[in-house]
Amino acid sequence: MKLNANENPFTRQIDMISLNPEWINRYPDAAYPDLLDRLSAYTGVDQERLVLGNGSDELLDMLCRSLFENGDQVMTLSPSFGEYDRYLAINGLKQLKVVPDLELLNTSVDRIIFFIKKHRPKGFILCNPNNPTGQLYSKEDLHSIISVLPSDSYLILDEAYVEFVNQDVSVYLEDDKRIITVRTLSKAFGLAGLRIGYTIVSSTVRQLLTPYLSPYRIGNFSAQLACKQFDLNEMRRHVKAMLVEKQKLMTALSTVDDIRTVACFGNFVWLHSRDAQTLRNYLSTAGVKIRSFVGALDDYLRISIGTESEIDELIRLIKEMDPDYAKNH
Repeated sequence: MKLNANENPFTRQIDMISLNPEWINRYPDAAYPDLLDRLSAYTGVDQERLVLGNGSDELLDMLCRSLFENGDQVMTLSPSFGEYDRYLAINGLKQLKVVPDLELLNTSVDRIIFFIKKHRPKGFILCNPNNPTGQLYSKEDLHSIISVLPSDSYLILDEAYVEFVNQDVSVYLEDDKRIITVRTLSKAFGLAGLRIGYTIVSSTVRQLLTPYLSPYRIGNFSAQLACKQFDLNEMRRHVKAMLVEKQKLMTALSTVDDIRTVACFGNFVWLHSRDAQTLRNYLSTAGVKIRSFVGALDDYLRISIGTESEIDELIRLIKEMDPDYAKNH
């Protein structure tokens, strides 16, 4: 059971007969018009502001290359998506990690604003909701952050999990070249294997980004299958189902004395336990993979939300491991 990568657990049905054999021997249309049509309609922004990438990972790397100069300081939360560390390092950028000040390693807006005012970074990569903590910053929070952001700095919003949020937190429709939004079709849309990411940028940022982009970043099969599988109704059904299972798991975990959780957004649960590694090892022996951490995060775990049967099995295993839980249920 794979509950460690924040994937959508629902398998898609594919009509293999409709696949075009020429997708193998021909290069894709570098403009990707069909896919951009769908993304433009979904986001409400013009195609000229959308840039596709081989997963949002590639776009985050390209943004680090194109927007900053060697030695520039870029701010991130801590903890946050681990790949930020790598992209900043390989592009010669200095990483400034905001020290968390809230329960379960969450970070207040006041702390973020303090760090921006004190250090005046050239950029701030903010995962919203944050991975792995699931902390969500509201649109009001983002406006507070933007208001203190230096005029020559960029706010890169990684919205990989935004479809799991029940409120509007996006600010990409606002006319501010400093705001960049990065999204993916890997999570809520369940297309992780196709590696489709996109970013919403201003015309100014697009000009800076374009020289760093290869012409055929997404293969024919990925681009065309993404178009065929771009079903908003199905995506929303999947999200709803995952959130139901998430609440079930949160309720179960809340009865275990040694486990602490807080409200988190995304298709995962973030928890603290003094016996985190024992729990991870126990579940691993039972064939369940969850995300563990090392160092200062040794007592924390992140569990991705699976199907109903997977979450039921996970809860059963936790019951068997924890005698108090079993006694109370």
